[in-house]
Amino acid sequence: MMTGAPREAQQIFPIRLTSASEVDISRNTKIVAGNRVTVLQKVDPSPTNIVMAGVLHMSKQGKVYVFLLIQIPLDT
Repeated sequence: MMTGAPREAQQIFPIRLTSASEVDISRNTKIVAGNRVTVLQKVDPSPTNIVMAGVLHMSKQGKVYVFLLIQIPLDT
């Protein structure tokens, strides 16, 4: 099982909200999908979270498989 550092990381960063101060799920999903990963629908019960998976082709490490979860708190 691959858990913990250096194979697991967490980062907190701000996101842009709509003019109504709401999370723009569609916009954030498009940004994530633009990174050539597959957005997995209906994997997480929270409608604001984005789950994705893919393979990154690295020059030194070769293929690196990624599974990413972006959690967006409802109180942002």
